[in-house]
Amino acid sequence: MTINSETVRHSSVTSLNFLKRERDVRSIEAGQAIFTEGQAGDVMYAVVEGEVSIVLNGQVLETIGEGSIFGELALLDERPRSASAIASSNGDRVDSDPS
Repeated sequence: MTINSETVRHSSVTSLNFLKRERDVRSIEAGQAIFTEGQAGDVMYAVVEGEVSIVLNGQVLETIGEGSIFGELALLDERPRSASAIASSNGDRVDSDPS
């Protein structure tokens, strides 16, 4: 299979459509913490709508949008959250089961 921009775009749309159908999609208000640095992490998240800022020591490292996943590092290295995730806009997120 050849991977090109169309393949990636289709994959992202398919993933996003799946996430929108999940029952664990929750609305979040701007400024609300989804998780904070140092918390135990057993779930990763995906942005369904809106934006989420990844923040470390009060500095925004990255702002991610629709279709992006975050919080996966805590699952991979089995360590506490290395940064905080804060809703940048009124939007939705989805909890993803790590198992």
